[in-house]
Amino acid sequence: MSFFRKAIALNNACFDTDDFTIEEPKPRNEDYVESFICKVDDIHESEKKVFTMKVDDIEHEILLVKQCGRISAMGSKCPHYGAPLVNAVLGDCRIRCPWHGACFNMLTGDIEDYPSSNALAIHEVRYDDDRNVYVRAHKEELQTHKRRQEVIVKPMPRGWDTKGHFIIMGGGAAGTTAAVTLREYGFKGRISVFCAENLAPYDRVKLSKDLNFDANKNKFYDMDFYKKMNIHIYPKVEVVVIFPDPKAVYVSSNNCVYYDKILIATGAVSRWNTVPGARSASVRVLRNNEDLLVIRSLLAKNKKLVILGDGFIGLEFAATVVNEVESVTILTRSGYPLNSVFGSNIGSVIKEMFETKSIKFITCNTIKEFTITYENVLTHVVLDDDTVLPASMCILCIGSTHRTGYLIKTNVRLHESGAIEVDKFCRTNCEDIYAAGDVACAPLAYYGVSAVVGHVGYAQSMGRTAALSMLGYMQPLKAVPFFWTCLFGKTIRYAGHGPYDDVIYHGNVAEFRFVACYTKGNKVVAMASCGYDPIVSNFAEYVTANKILLKEEALDENFIANFNA
Repeated sequence: MSFFRKAIALNNACFDTDDFTIEEPKPRNEDYVESFICKVDDIHESEKKVFTMKVDDIEHEILLVKQCGRISAMGSKCPHYGAPLVNAVLGDCRIRCPWHGACFNMLTGDIEDYPSSNALAIHEVRYDDDRNVYVRAHKEELQTHKRRQEVIVKPMPRGWDTKGHFIIMGGGAAGTTAAVTLREYGFKGRISVFCAENLAPYDRVKLSKDLNFDANKNKFYDMDFYKKMNIHIYPKVEVVVIFPDPKAVYVSSNNCVYYDKILIATGAVSRWNTVPGARSASVRVLRNNEDLLVIRSLLAKNKKLVILGDGFIGLEFAATVVNEVESVTILTRSGYPLNSVFGSNIGSVIKEMFETKSIKFITCNTIKEFTITYENVLTHVVLDDDTVLPASMCILCIGSTHRTGYLIKTNVRLHESGAIEVDKFCRTNCEDIYAAGDVACAPLAYYGVSAVVGHVGYAQSMGRTAALSMLGYMQPLKAVPFFWTCLFGKTIRYAGHGPYDDVIYHGNVAEFRFVACYTKGNKVVAMASCGYDPIVSNFAEYVTANKILLKEEALDENFIANFNA
């Protein structure tokens, strides 16, 4: 005990908890522009309409929405990836992106569902006696469609924790969102974020989709933003052990640091194959920026690439890299790619599309041995059926696991999957220890089960829920799992979760223009689509509103038109 007290005392100079005060910037009139936009009656109830405003003779789009007789003005593009919000889904005073399901409050621009690291720009609306509509907007927000990255502090109710030292383990989607949420809701203590990588926290979603992925161009926020919010980022520093008593952590930089509350958001690690030869330099995983840099250095036109696994990462990377190597072969235990998620009908047409792009599938098989030379160079892979397949590179895409050795001195309960069990407020069974993101197994509100949901938007939602819980604001996790994949220009979106016993198809799966409704009993539990935006976002909004879509409704031959209306 005395060792920790001494270590903590020595570190107090570096890990102080002085109050953090946010200075609100003073707006200047020259930063704004105001224009006449339209007449009140030019927009109908529940209508979304694009108009333009000029800044320095350049026209910029804004979106006007009328709901319950009130007109709101906002950025016309989603702050996430720029989807046109004129095609978005309207909820109760909220607007949901048609592409990836991010959701924003139409009065404040606040994020109500992810993925997005930026709030939506909301512009001031006023009317005159002649029912003319005028919009006043900040010039920067007109150009970016995002709310300026200034700290907007929400009033904190009595009883919330406002001081102390909160540690966040992990600089991914969950950890970063939690840190920013703490500041947005008025936490004035110290926030320390320990990151495994030697980079500013970044969005990994495009790692497998873009061979030229640059982590610096995909940062959640610039480092200047963290400094402005007084969030302390520690790259390449990981927590080694958590000591609940006396509330301290030992970190890889050989320091002991005290905490008042701690959030575990360390994510998952790629699963390695354990068969002989798997540690060859040419056998890799793809989980982070460093992995991609190594893989890029190994690629060449004469390389025979084998990808083990038919999940999203494996398929996306195969589509990305096929023109950079001699050949690509995908090995899968199932009969069709993504069969466990989308089912065999969609999986079979994905397989056919990949085969037309010269990507070979070997189904119902796996690797039992890697053949390597004395120089540790991969030459072949040996399959379960003794087939010997030439291979000069192999990417392992066989799922992930959880590294939780830092819990050895705690009584934190683990799920059978190895993830940390949390409740709907992202609390573990141990006081003042929370978990969020891929490392956590949390209850899914709509489905009545707990699960690990490995998608960035859900991780961000968990990060926000955990941060609020750390402050004493118990807001349960209600996010709907939402993900997407893009394969050779075909984008498939999916919302929902869970096992299903039937699939209802609309459209034409073979032509990649379809809607698939996954049902369990008489309830639609998930939906996938290609070419019918924003129907999956519509389903996500439907679930968020605690509505149940019945199987009999999904069986209607006019379902797409009715549901997208």
